[in-house]
Amino acid sequence: MKVLYIHTYYTEKGGEDVVFETEKVKMQLNGITVASVLFNNARYSLFKIILQPFNLLSYYRIIRKIKLFKPDLIHIHNLHFAASPAVVWAAVFCKVPVVMTLHNYRLICPSAILYHNGELFLDSLKGGFPWKAVIKKVYKDSFLLSFWLACSIRLHKALGTWKKVEKFILLTEFSKKIFLQSDIGILEKQMIVKANFVNNHESNAAIKKNNFIYVGRLSEEKGIDTIIQAFEKFSFNLIIIGSGPLQKEVDDFTARNNCVKYLGFQDRLVVQEALKSSSALLFPSKSFEGMPMTILEALANGTPVIASSLGSIPSIIQDQYNGMLFSPGNSHDLVTKIKLWITMDEEDKNHYYKNAYNTYQKKYSSEISADKMLKIYQKVIL
Repeated sequence: MKVLYIHTYYTEKGGEDVVFETEKVKMQLNGITVASVLFNNARYSLFKIILQPFNLLSYYRIIRKIKLFKPDLIHIHNLHFAASPAVVWAAVFCKVPVVMTLHNYRLICPSAILYHNGELFLDSLKGGFPWKAVIKKVYKDSFLLSFWLACSIRLHKALGTWKKVEKFILLTEFSKKIFLQSDIGILEKQMIVKANFVNNHESNAAIKKNNFIYVGRLSEEKGIDTIIQAFEKFSFNLIIIGSGPLQKEVDDFTARNNCVKYLGFQDRLVVQEALKSSSALLFPSKSFEGMPMTILEALANGTPVIASSLGSIPSIIQDQYNGMLFSPGNSHDLVTKIKLWITMDEEDKNHYYKNAYNTYQKKYSSEISADKMLKIYQKVIL
């Protein structure tokens, strides 16, 4: 079987980029002949957004690659912005079936995360032209850019672009529910739920230190402000890894709290070791996440997760089994859960560690994911 992967890298490398890379390698190891067409949003990003509705350069680039490689199917991860939905029509022109993984909600709303200005933003689910998203300037606080992306959304609904995709891969049942609630035009029979994965970890055996850890973007929607508010109330060991617009706030917080270490942006190996040795991961997101790789990495390292009870997270983290759940944005509730964890005896904590690793083994291992992906591919091409 020959599969052509299409992916657009983000300006700053993120979870979707990692998923694409690891999945492509895993499928190659499982006997799939793979090729890739890669795009990048890092340079000339405004120009690429302007071409987002239908990038003719991308269209012809994909047609040329299809003629050379002759794939059995195409698997798209991220097509925004440089690739554009034109790549779907290139596949249609060449009569090659398409599978597309939906990592976020950009097909529905210019915001992509259904969150804006400190709160969930669900108006784009209601159908019609997403004027409220435009008026609120949900993309980069720009009326024009939000309007342009909204136009692209409605254009491809009118063209029936998404009806041309054989299978959409949703990461969770929650994501599937959101897309079914929208009027984007994707049918339930086109959808299949398949979780992300992380590469195999042989054992969760590790010496856990008495510290919490946060790994992620330092931004309001990720909830780093909730962590700051919580740890202002008491002193306990915390490691923060990441970068983003709230970095100054994190620097100031670290300067006045001797128990907090801010390590900045770190590579994956450093993150792995930090997750493995930490007592618990804090994941305080206020927006609808797809399937956060940080959570899966924590579980694979036998590290429980204290996370906000929002969106797809409760389908991954089971309260009082492989972690704890707290009310999104509620620093008082987060403090309560942290204190519960701190005062828990080691025997009970060990149950959480084992349950975290068992969750990874049963649901998020690379073997389970590869087997399901192969079945999806086979179903599409038969």
